[in-house]
Amino acid sequence: MDSTIVLGAVGFTIAPLTMVGSFTYDSVASASSVAGLSPVVCFMFLMDLDGKISGKLTYQYTKTSYHADGFNITKKNFKETNNKIKYQTPAKEFTVGDYNVEFFNTEQEAEWSREKALGTHTIMANAEMTFLFDLGGGIGLLVWGINAAQLKVAGYAEAKLGGSFTVSYKEGSSWDGIDSSIDGYFGLEAGLLFDASARILAKTGVGDFGLDTDWEHRNKLFDWGISSLGISGTITTPSLIENVPDQGLEGVTVKLTERNTNSAPIITTTNAEGKYSFKNLGADTSYDVELIKDGYVQKRELSSDKQISLGKTSEKKKNFSMSRNLFNKVTGSVEAAGSYKKIASAKITLTNLSNNKVYETYTDANGNYTIGEVNDVKTGVTPAYYRMVISAYDYKPVTKMILISNDTASTISLDSISMVSGYSGDEDCRIEGYVRDFATGQIVDQQLKLYLRRGLNSTTGRIIKTFTLNEDGLFRFYVPAGNYTIEVKDPRFLVSDREKYLTTHFNVTASSNLNTIQQSFYVSRSKSDDQIRIVLTWGNSPSDLDSHLVGPSASGTSKFHTYYSNKTYSYKNKKYDDLDLDDTTSYGPETTTIYKRLLNGTYSFYVHNYTNRDSWYSSALSNSGATVKVYYGQSSKEVATFLVPRNKIGTLWHVFDYDPVRNKLTEKGEIYNRSDPSSIGLLSTSPDTEENYENDLPDDISDNERENLELIFDNLEEKSVDE
Repeated sequence: MDSTIVLGAVGFTIAPLTMVGSFTYDSVASASSVAGLSPVVCFMFLMDLDGKISGKLTYQYTKTSYHADGFNITKKNFKETNNKIKYQTPAKEFTVGDYNVEFFNTEQEAEWSREKALGTHTIMANAEMTFLFDLGGGIGLLVWGINAAQLKVAGYAEAKLGGSFTVSYKEGSSWDGIDSSIDGYFGLEAGLLFDASARILAKTGVGDFGLDTDWEHRNKLFDWGISSLGISGTITTPSLIENVPDQGLEGVTVKLTERNTNSAPIITTTNAEGKYSFKNLGADTSYDVELIKDGYVQKRELSSDKQISLGKTSEKKKNFSMSRNLFNKVTGSVEAAGSYKKIASAKITLTNLSNNKVYETYTDANGNYTIGEVNDVKTGVTPAYYRMVISAYDYKPVTKMILISNDTASTISLDSISMVSGYSGDEDCRIEGYVRDFATGQIVDQQLKLYLRRGLNSTTGRIIKTFTLNEDGLFRFYVPAGNYTIEVKDPRFLVSDREKYLTTHFNVTASSNLNTIQQSFYVSRSKSDDQIRIVLTWGNSPSDLDSHLVGPSASGTSKFHTYYSNKTYSYKNKKYDDLDLDDTTSYGPETTTIYKRLLNGTYSFYVHNYTNRDSWYSSALSNSGATVKVYYGQSSKEVATFLVPRNKIGTLWHVFDYDPVRNKLTEKGEIYNRSDPSSIGLLSTSPDTEENYENDLPDDISDNERENLELIFDNLEEKSVDE
């Protein structure tokens, strides 16, 4: 109110309506003072002129003692006594035999006076100029000559210009070590402004006692402007996979609303990488942000310490994270180790390690269990890390770590859990096997370290046994009956990262009646962050399942197809994809690697039952226990696991599609017949209808009749294969 210039005014008493002043605010105010408690309504022609030029020069001195750049070696099971690095986080660490090696690269404070202190001198200069002009009309309420309340509507224009300059010098450096930076902004805005204000003044008349307070509310009815200021950032969803960065979230609606105003929000949407951007924003302005995306928790920053406050730099960076809001159904089965007998009434306890929510259920007569329902808020299982504990009478308890990381609410089928009989005793059972190279299938003759932990998927916690491989690649553990996790590490530090094998984990079950001898476990060398590995494994039958990858060609004119007959796809002497290992004698693995992703199309991965490729009614593929796991870059943790659908007829399993632009895997889960391996993924995706017996079944049969017919065909097919 106080900064407003009144160019002209006219006032009227409220009752009776009488003019009390003419075109000068002072005369109207004087008349209001004479009128006493008779309020005067004042119509005014108003103008605001406000400007500011400011500058600031500051100097800052920051001191550190020295730059710690070196390594520290500590023997295992011994404590670190050097206080300077005892609580520091090393930049890199690894194990060499019985020693831990840590590399440091940090700035640290001095502990002893003889350590030379280094300092950084910083000089910062800031300047700003603003000019505001508005012109419009208003109405006020005067009592005793005091403008007690005022409403104003005015057109306005505002210009701002500012900048900063920083220069710093670190002691001990040459003149080349001087760092400097400059930043600035400009802004021009115009529009229509609504301003409401009030003043309450009450004096006792005796001494300086009473109440004197002001209130003001300003709202932009319309505005337009240009500016060099903006807000941008990335919206991600947390990755649940170790060593895999958070993924950018596409299609998030971002609403930005100026705080403490009724201005309409400005809206944008994130791109395929999860990035958003707002331009032409005002300096020294605070905003509220609302994020909206189906299937994700909406997040609104309202607390003062989380709001976006735009200062005077060219662009403000602000990243957000949205968590999945999915509710899944989880299914699985429990069986006896060795005999594969299904275990009924086994108790399943699933604990969310993020919020400690517990789900409990029991297996049915067939050893199957179900937890939750799809899209059920009360019972559904959300994406997270879980600890699963399985207990049953006469069996030893099993603990398994479970990762649920799907993108859409669905039914998630977990691997069958094997339980060891409680009567197996504590006698030593032998776990023995070879460590082989994923790419070649050959035995690894390097001195890799093996660590054994209790439980399934136990990647952290107490190590109960260790083993160092020799040149024959054979390892052997003697342990009590139970379930264990083997961790394989490559401790070599005198070789390049590309030559080292990735840290890998395997689940094993030890039992006196289970053959755990001469197993093969596969490890792979380090890959670049851009590479993708697809690993296929299966059971004893059928003997030959084949991996097929179809994707966009580098030329963009066709598709490539890698499989056993065409293992490598190259273009202009550059390898893009290949089938590293083809197994034809059961179990696998078969490993397909995408070395360099092409962004001009979709990748599709298939598994073909080559053994029964000419059979019309085979369910061998569906009942093979085939599993496909996908790994990104250097991560030893799979980002996705796909299980073959059970009890289906067909020789081809369309496992998943991969969108390289969005970096997204989409499960297909389709099984149908295809006899010709060379045509997979290149022709129509419809099945070979002449080979699909389901087309010959009438439509008007019941579900039970259809199921019985399927069983009959399965038995006939299995008999024909055996013969």
